[in-house]
Amino acid sequence: MGIPDSLNGVELKNLLHDMYREIFANPDAAPRFFSEDYVQTTDGHSISYSEFIDHIRHVVSVTKRVEIEVVDVVRDGNRIADRHAVKLTRKDGAHSLLEVYLFGTLTNGRFTRVIEATRLLEGDESSRALASETR
Repeated sequence: MGIPDSLNGVELKNLLHDMYREIFANPDAAPRFFSEDYVQTTDGHSISYSEFIDHIRHVVSVTKRVEIEVVDVVRDGNRIADRHAVKLTRKDGAHSLLEVYLFGTLTNGRFTRVIEATRLLEGDESSRALASETR
């Protein structure tokens, strides 16, 4: 499954939006989109696949709501770049908005590598730290 090669720009944007929504609703869905040898580097902090799953579970545990809007996406062969906005509502009621620039590599339709840079647009710095926390 994963991310087919044949998608046009709108279809890819919609699929990425659905992917983000699905993995935050059910982290067990991650293997559909991410390989077991996946490595993610966010703002210079690298994590493995298992740490990525811990990260998703941690974000879910400290938030009431996570909304992700894919703003832009470009694909060149097995490489994908996107810009997405992440709106968070923490369980304590605090709100934040982050802009994320993602550069990813796919193998057999699944991400094997992602490099992200985040920019905090609204909220406090702890919300930006949440972008790479695993606990």
